[in-house]
Amino acid sequence: MLFQDFCRFFHTTGRWRAINKSALAKLRKTTGYSFTNCKKALDKFEGNIEKAEEWLRTQAQEQGWAKAAHVQGRKTVHGLIGIHTINNMAAIVEVNCETDFVAKNIQFQELVKTVTTTCLHHTWMKEPYSEYLSKLNLSPTELGTFHSSCGKSLLESIALTIGHLGENIVIKRAVCMKSQNDVVIAGYTHPIIDPIYQADVAMIGKYGTLVAVRQTSEPALYKKQISLEQLGRDLCQHIIGMNPLNIGQQGESPSSDPEAETRMLQQEFLLDPQLLVADLLFQAGAEVLDFVRFECGEAALEKD
Repeated sequence: MLFQDFCRFFHTTGRWRAINKSALAKLRKTTGYSFTNCKKALDKFEGNIEKAEEWLRTQAQEQGWAKAAHVQGRKTVHGLIGIHTINNMAAIVEVNCETDFVAKNIQFQELVKTVTTTCLHHTWMKEPYSEYLSKLNLSPTELGTFHSSCGKSLLESIALTIGHLGENIVIKRAVCMKSQNDVVIAGYTHPIIDPIYQADVAMIGKYGTLVAVRQTSEPALYKKQISLEQLGRDLCQHIIGMNPLNIGQQGESPSSDPEAETRMLQQEFLLDPQLLVADLLFQAGAEVLDFVRFECGEAALEKD
């Protein structure tokens, strides 16, 4: 090889590698697939990013379904709770995986948010079936048929995520709520994976709860007439921490053992133990209509 030809070859090869590296970085960013798979796709289509991306998604879909069938039945006791509240609607879901390592993966967390927001959209499409509040329990089979904003069914989204992460992933359960305008539905997760609270963004954590509250009279002195929305969030923290089994009734006497009390109204308020929840609500001029509490993994463990 002549010196000029060698220089030309070296220059061209180096330039191709630079272009290929740029295309590879772009493809990995847009698809989230591995370095090896993205390189294989670009080599197959001679650097055409659009064709490479389409091929990768097709392969992932096929391999995802195959992987989903392979791991089906493996125990899933880890995962996350997702909550989304907006206006007078809310959804709470539990999505499970096999290990806490995968539960911390960004792709799994985005899947939980997708499932949650999709459930909220389903709630928006339903009409309330009672005067104040409607609550709908959704089965895993029904949830899998819902379609997200990207057009895929949740079952397809789960299969794709399984193909990426290699673990069994299931939607365990979900509850949707919808209320009339005078009822506020608040939601909260613990710990809050994303520390920024935004009503239009799904929250995720290991514990989650929804509570529906309604103003019944003028508020008294509780925290200088706190808003109903903040009262709801405070009650959510109480429900997560104290794990009441039911609401209870105003006027009932609390248990002689506060730690054994399971009625919410008769429990000491988590954020101010000097108050019973019943006293808190009296001061706030409000009542609790219903609540839901999810603890990640509890549904799976109950079946064992």
